[in-house]
Amino acid sequence: MREEILWYYISMKNPKDEKEMIEIYEKLDEVARKNKIEDTKYINIVDLRKLELVVDEEMIPVLKLGILIPKEKRFNGCEYLKIGECFRVNHQDSYISLNTTYKNIDRYIKKTKYRKLGYSIEFMKELAIPTENGIGGIIEIVIPVTKINN
Repeated sequence: MREEILWYYISMKNPKDEKEMIEIYEKLDEVARKNKIEDTKYINIVDLRKLELVVDEEMIPVLKLGILIPKEKRFNGCEYLKIGECFRVNHQDSYISLNTTYKNIDRYIKKTKYRKLGYSIEFMKELAIPTENGIGGIIEIVIPVTKINN
């Protein structure tokens, strides 16, 4: 299934800087308010190229932060994000355990006839919710893949 999503994003200067992430989310909230976008859905592009080097509880590098833009609210600066073949997984736990989720997905993909394209797309409505294991979220993780030809 192929889909195109209209979004507005801001690139991270330092992909592991949590303070920068907070500042960008605040800017994205302002963009949503200015354009009268209700029920903001956030989108992150996460760098998975060196996932095996990320240690437990360390932040996985985030390349871009954005928001979903309804097509009727389109404005200058919006772009289409194209999603082709992918694996989709829901993560409903703390951000600390996100590493484990990604590593489990990575192991699973390696057992299939697919390979990941090096990044993931995360969709979420709430940026922070309390979980049993700390602050986290309900995140739809979409990992674009390509079929391995044998």
